[in-house]
Amino acid sequence: MKRPTVSLIQMDVKTAHVEENLLKAAKLIEKAVKRDSDYIVLPEMWATGFAYENLSSITQNYFDEIMSFMTGHAKEAKAYIIGGSIPENKNGNIYNTCFIISPDGKIAGKFSKVHAFSPFGEDKHFAGGKYYPPIKTEHAKIAAAVCYDLRFPELTRKLALEGMELLFLPAQFPLIREAHWNVLLQARAIENAVFACGCNRVGRDRKNEYGGGSVILSPWGEIIEKGSDKEEVVTASIDMKKVAEAREFIPIYKDRKPEAYK
Repeated sequence: MKRPTVSLIQMDVKTAHVEENLLKAAKLIEKAVKRDSDYIVLPEMWATGFAYENLSSITQNYFDEIMSFMTGHAKEAKAYIIGGSIPENKNGNIYNTCFIISPDGKIAGKFSKVHAFSPFGEDKHFAGGKYYPPIKTEHAKIAAAVCYDLRFPELTRKLALEGMELLFLPAQFPLIREAHWNVLLQARAIENAVFACGCNRVGRDRKNEYGGGSVILSPWGEIIEKGSDKEEVVTASIDMKKVAEAREFIPIYKDRKPEAYK
């Protein structure tokens, strides 16, 4: 089987300017398609930004358009679109949700951000998501977590215990915490023996500067490919056999002692 290719769309995001963000994402996705990508990953809130004042109207007026954008590009690219995250209105609550779109343009699954980042007031605007298990694809069992979820290792460990081999982490991680981004992603890769792909935005909003640094890490925590602080597409092919090799060499799952952690 061919090694799957992952492309991370590292882009600036204009808050509440949905059409502008869609146009930009389309151009970057086109570059990823030319690289024969199997998984194309968008950053957190890539279509809307954290438009708190407009969240209700955006979900009402643009949700279908954003979903059509992702499903259409997945079909055209014959690739999985890991939809970063978009605001999803469900039963009157708004969730920060990453939709996984399959190459046939259907929703293969979704992951809603579990941990709202309270220092930025996210918890006042978004409901916390529930746990969703990994999704089986032809290349690997995949899963997503969103930005602040990176700081909660129990979430990714649960995903790994249910078979996750490839983790996608879309984010809007501020430049001031760049060191945390790098170390935590590396830790999640190593401690679970999985490929970890962090897709971060660049640019500025009213409060923060975002440094990019999107990265594809091996199950050993090695950097396979890493982005700059500019808009670009970060691409690498990955050898999924490395997951089994890492887990055999250091048998973290066999040697676990769950009874001691209670």
